[in-house]
Amino acid sequence: MCAMLSACVREGVSDPAGGKACINAKIASFEDEVVPVPAPVPPPAPAAVAAMAGPPPATPSPTSPDQPPAPPKGPPIVVTGRPNPILAGQWAFSQHQTVIRDFSARTLPIRTWNLCIPDGTIDATIETMLDDSFAGPGTSSYCRQWKLDGDGAVIHGNQRCWLGPGVRMQGKLEGEIGPRSVEIKRNIRLFEVNSAPARDLGSPMGGDAEFLMSITGTRVGNCRPRR
Repeated sequence: MCAMLSACVREGVSDPAGGKACINAKIASFEDEVVPVPAPVPPPAPAAVAAMAGPPPATPSPTSPDQPPAPPKGPPIVVTGRPNPILAGQWAFSQHQTVIRDFSARTLPIRTWNLCIPDGTIDATIETMLDDSFAGPGTSSYCRQWKLDGDGAVIHGNQRCWLGPGVRMQGKLEGEIGPRSVEIKRNIRLFEVNSAPARDLGSPMGGDAEFLMSITGTRVGNCRPRR
């Protein structure tokens, strides 16, 4: 292509349209015509270059009226997003839970579990962690769903659903997420909305109940292979 363009220039072509037409014509007859490669032109001597260049242009002063105005500065470019600060790997979680009912508090046994967190979004990680943190097997999958929101290392969420006949569940959470640690405070309230006896996960409610939970997680290494 360089040889073809050089040949077109030597033939007197000087405008882009003529150059394109000349090159297209040479491409069409490429198999029938051998385009000679021009010999390299030696560079001119430094003195000749200086003579052809002429004196350097004068640099306008900052106050010169001929100096073009500086282009206006636009607004700063801001990049927003939700980077995932959680490091992928094997994590160990523990949950402390207190149940408050009828002006009395009862501490439930501490729950622990492990979770392999692959590369992904914060929402998927926290949703999996919250799903594994439910102790009651009778909790419906619909009531496990949280509406999560947050920015970076801070996260908060809420949920509202019907747990069963006459029982409404409402939850809120807030927490902080780091590369190697997670700490979330979760509050869940169960409301008995009718006078008939309702059942909470197989046991009579006997009034409203509130669950205060704290979930902590620590990265303990790489994900363990599944057997």
